Amino acid sequence: MSRNWIENSFEKLIIHLPDNSIFRVIDKSQITALKMKLTNENLTLKEFTKIFVKEVERHWKNKTVPTKFDFDITWEKYLRDKIFDKYYRKFEPKREKEIREKIGEVSIITGMNNFEREVKENNLQVIEEGVAKAKKPFRGLIIAIESQKGKLYEEIWKKYFSLAKEKADAEFKKRRKEAERLFKNQAELAEKVFYQYIRPYLFGVLLGKMGGRGSIITSEEQNRITLVKGEKMVSKKLNEDGCGTLIS
Repeated sequence: MSRNWIENSFEKLIIHLPDNSIFRVIDKSQITALKMKLTNENLTLKEFTKIFVKEVERHWKNKTVPTKFDFDITWEKYLRDKIFDKYYRKFEPKREKEIREKIGEVSIITGMNNFEREVKENNLQVIEEGVAKAKKPFRGLIIAIESQKGKLYEEIWKKYFSLAKEKADAEFKKRRKEAERLFKNQAELAEKVFYQYIRPYLFGVLLGKMGGRGSIITSEEQNRITLVKGEKMVSKKLNEDGCGTLIS
């Protein structure tokens, strides 16, 4: 039995931070993910808390936010990205509508070499050069980016990307000073630090609740993870705090 088993049998997490703010976690999925991390890394809750508080203090002092990659970003960059993401999502329905109207329902966009391999391995029906019908669990079209439809797809995507960037840059210019006080206390910042700590384990927990074995075909870049199970696709939308809401 792990030395952490008894100590890690907690149902909520409460951490008092140096600035006297209090960080709390009560979401069951997040708590389960944290327990998995502690067990896997052979850490006690006390050891984790000490490490965690130091990390929060470091980010607070440096005005940075951790990412899923091996680097931090400044509060200013975090705010800029958050504003851009808002506009990117705002234009997404219009972008997808234009793609459907001018190209069709696109399942996969890829390079020509991958396209040709997909066609050969899965015996796909080629409609025109660089365009084929997808098979279950996917639906719609598989398109090579080098094809005419692929180039049109890229043009549409770039158009709405530019629109989102233009709007985001204008808003960021007005709100830039907010970055200096982006988080009002260490507890707010701790939410971002905590999510990156548990992120890999949280995905495992959420996927387990979505039906067990399968494959992730999208990432949290779109706030959505999709599990392919048999011929069915089940998605889960992630809230900002990393909790999941099943959307079928």
